[in-house]
Amino acid sequence: MDDIKVSIVVPVYNSEKYINHCLDSIISQDFDNLDIIIIDDGSTDNSFAVCKDYKNRDCRVKLFKQQNKGVSAARNKGINEAIGEYIVFIDSDDYIESNFISSLLKLLINESVDLVITNYKIINTATGITEYNAKKESKLVSTYSFFYDYWKNYHLGYVNAPWNKIFKMSIIQDNNLRFPTDISMGEDGYFNVKYLHYCKNIYIYEEYLYNFRIHPTQSTKKIFKNHFYMMDKIFDNIEIELRRYKLLESESFKEIHYVEYLNELKLSLYYLFKDNTIKLRKKMILLKSICEEKRTQIMLNTVKGKNFKDMLLLFLIKIIS
Repeated sequence: MDDIKVSIVVPVYNSEKYINHCLDSIISQDFDNLDIIIIDDGSTDNSFAVCKDYKNRDCRVKLFKQQNKGVSAARNKGINEAIGEYIVFIDSDDYIESNFISSLLKLLINESVDLVITNYKIINTATGITEYNAKKESKLVSTYSFFYDYWKNYHLGYVNAPWNKIFKMSIIQDNNLRFPTDISMGEDGYFNVKYLHYCKNIYIYEEYLYNFRIHPTQSTKKIFKNHFYMMDKIFDNIEIELRRYKLLESESFKEIHYVEYLNELKLSLYYLFKDNTIKLRKKMILLKSICEEKRTQIMLNTVKGKNFKDMLLLFLIKIIS
């Protein structure tokens, strides 16, 4: 296994508070043959200088700087520069356990799978509380089984994130897979679902090898413009795979799927009316358009609503459309 090279892509944007911990956890891995690619995405703090110091100290580190284009563009740059047979993505404010690479690589090879997903810890920087994404349970699953439990896997943290996984570069390069740069929400999951299309099987590893920091005070202030457009694109991508396995033909699965759509729709409406840059008349036009969307109409005929608020919302959508 020592002759295998693994690329690690670290997109960086204004992470000077955490970047040392992140990079220390990478260079101290118990697997040495690493191709460490740092992409500074136009940081305005001291992040680039810190990264440059690591580049000067460790010959495995490659450092690139670009104008701020977003995390997807930074990861795509990393993919383009990668020379490893396998690739992982680490966020610059997170850190990994010392056996992260060796454990995932060993499982990928020994279990003959196309993707390994590991559990992770969730560290709340505001409270200091650590939680876990899922209970300890290792299992090998087919891609069909993974999509059969798609929304369960989504809520367990196995779908969206790219950072608790190890990918085959051959699958990425042979199929020209890249992170979408036209959406700023759900782009990670979009990439992962595209990758899963070319997988035969997946191994889910029970150990908590990734440490994911959340910053609640930042996320509560964020408004996603064009949320519905981004959500619609994400659901289009998901449903390609669900139809491939004929899962939407099951009434029980279909209801679960459209309940998830309803939950995202509620967020779209929240962001729409929270956005002070859009005039009320324009908001009402957009609202009508959203209510008349084909997927929204299918949702109306599928979901009954399990509480008063949802039933009221469904009723209002019917009236508006």
